[in-house]
Amino acid sequence: MKSNTIPSIPALPASAVERIPLLIADNSSAVARVVAAEIAAGILKKQSEGTTYVLGLATGSTPTMVYAE
Repeated sequence: MKSNTIPSIPALPASAVERIPLLIADNSSAVARVVAAEIAAGILKKQSEGTTYVLGLATGSTPTMVYAE
């Protein structure tokens, strides 16, 4: 007879969990401005270091507000 229980997954130690910065904003326009500013700052930083900034651009309508900024 098969068991219908789901096997438990062991918890990962805190050091193994990825930490991703979180931004909570009032609206999508505010987020687009922050993201665009971070991209611009990254480009300027790399330029001042004499290196190249590599940016992978997403397609579709989701990132268009960032691109507009």
